[in-house]
Amino acid sequence: MSVEDKTFNEERLLIKISRLFEEKFKDLPKKEDFDRLKGEIAVVLNENENLKCRIANLEKQNEILCKNVENLMRKSKNKNLVFKGLPASDGNDVEGKIRELCITTFGIQEPKMGRIYDLGKNIFVVEFMQINDVYTILHNAKKLKNTGIWVSRDLTYEQR
Repeated sequence: MSVEDKTFNEERLLIKISRLFEEKFKDLPKKEDFDRLKGEIAVVLNENENLKCRIANLEKQNEILCKNVENLMRKSKNKNLVFKGLPASDGNDVEGKIRELCITTFGIQEPKMGRIYDLGKNIFVVEFMQINDVYTILHNAKKLKNTGIWVSRDLTYEQR
């Protein structure tokens, strides 16, 4: 084999290897692909930071709203009392029994009551119209000792 043939074979071999490499590496990403990905990642990171800021703001707003709701709940329950252990009745005369209890035990001449909510198991939430009635009942609740009847404030979940 002559030198020319040897060189020719080497050149052909190099061309074949070069084509083989091109064929194998044509699907590999190029620098432009990486640059494009860097740009897309930067956009996603920026959007992620914006979303984190929005979440932080929404969490602050939610905290404020929760506090406002808690304050409104406390205000709405301010004139409510919970009565437990009232003597069993047919359910129609609960208001009369509570009124009688207020007059005889607590010394309130004309208790002004609004709605009465039956929570079951002989537990009732009574809405009073005057806060003074609530204070008088709570102050005199000790008179119910050993009667099996309990009176307490209607508390919010946070207050419990």
